[in-house]
Amino acid sequence: MANIRLVASTYAISQYITVTNPNNMYTNTDSTTYATAQNTNASTSSRYLYIRGFNFDDVPANAVVSSFEVKIKGYESGLSTSTSYAPRLANSTTAISGTTASDNFGTSSKTITIPTGNLEWSDLVDYYDDFTVMVYVRRNSRNTVGYAYIQGVEINVTYTVPVYHTVSITGTNVTPSGTQSVLEGESLTMVGSYSSKPTVTDNNVNVTSQLVEVSSGTETLIPYDYTSSNITVTNISNAYADATSTNYASLEYAGSTTGTIYLDLGGATIPSGASIQSVSCSATLQYSRNGSSSGFTASCQMYANTTAKGSSTSVVSSGGSDVAKTTFNLTVGSWTASEIANARFYITATNSARSTKRYIYVYGVSFNVTYSFGGVVYVYTITNITTDHTVVWTESASPPVITVGTPSRTIISDETGYDQCVCTFTSDLALQQWEARATKSGTTPARGVGLLVESGTTLAAGATGTIYVDNEELTNGDGVYTITVYGQSTGGVWSE
Repeated sequence: MANIRLVASTYAISQYITVTNPNNMYTNTDSTTYATAQNTNASTSSRYLYIRGFNFDDVPANAVVSSFEVKIKGYESGLSTSTSYAPRLANSTTAISGTTASDNFGTSSKTITIPTGNLEWSDLVDYYDDFTVMVYVRRNSRNTVGYAYIQGVEINVTYTVPVYHTVSITGTNVTPSGTQSVLEGESLTMVGSYSSKPTVTDNNVNVTSQLVEVSSGTETLIPYDYTSSNITVTNISNAYADATSTNYASLEYAGSTTGTIYLDLGGATIPSGASIQSVSCSATLQYSRNGSSSGFTASCQMYANTTAKGSSTSVVSSGGSDVAKTTFNLTVGSWTASEIANARFYITATNSARSTKRYIYVYGVSFNVTYSFGGVVYVYTITNITTDHTVVWTESASPPVITVGTPSRTIISDETGYDQCVCTFTSDLALQQWEARATKSGTTPARGVGLLVESGTTLAAGATGTIYVDNEELTNGDGVYTITVYGQSTGGVWSE
């Protein structure tokens, strides 16, 4: 989190107001010096000091503003201290509804926090030079000169600047693949569909031991992009969260307008060929009527690209009352894996008020998919991403195929000239080691099982290896022995 305190840089006044030492109020509320605004008119009519010129460009353009406060510090002499004339916010010289402070200046210095009503950070940025702190310089008596002593004005902004890292994923049968952009601190899960355990490296470090074998799973998809029509969208990144989020994006509907938005849901790592077992969706939304009792309707629904799925869920039915933050459970119908790859959450709303803006707040959407499939897949997850990653999935090499030739004799004994059998073999792949084992009838041959009768190191692909089986090596007594040759490829895979 970062914090910045924006200060004013200019002012405007109504008739009969004079200002001295204005630079003293172009500071934050830590200041103890002051500018003086004097009402020279004997009337007790309201006169105004408009303080503005906040440099919103000091907040990074890509920042996500989590909160902001508007404060003013000062005191008065000879002015009305009624809260009816407390400081408030304005667009140029027009007061903004719901922004009048609950406290007013007195004869001692104080800092007053001015409420921001329904203002979003984007509203302040849109007002820009017209965003104003409006101070009443209203004499309490015709016989007493009135003064407002302004020591500082600030907008205290708390924000974060999103940092994204690139995760490059290569390999066949991996989801997702290619280049992914991931917000710092978030996680990324990859799923690989292979007939045997693959080799995975992450930034050249072998992480194969971290693979998890699964045969079913549940994915929760959240929004990552949007398309809208006839609405003003602010702080959209706040909606890129699940339904438990506490921050929101704002959808502003102007008067006499029907507006729509599609939130694209992404990040699915559902393996190819998976069977979808169940699908559900929840969305957390809120509605502000903005003081108007005119009609307003809103509904939401899941879509697979442009095809509506399930049925529509009503969010606002009449519009005359606010709808508190609510998690709506949608009816989504049945889905295929290809439809899930194009899942979108849709909101449509109609504002019947002629001139009053109305608002839908989107906190987040959770699209939950449970699936299963035959066999297993391999899952690798990078958690708390703080740097770029290059992840390479490599399919395990095929095992070598060993071809054994015809032995020189099938029966051996302790008789001279009959006590050895010679056999040759070849491999379709280069070997880094090999061994021949003898198993007696009744024992199933396998690598490491039986009597080791011969072994060797490297052997080129297609080259001939030779095995010598001597009578005295067969120490399990007379009987029928099977001689089996096993080879390990240079890729580390043993023959079967």
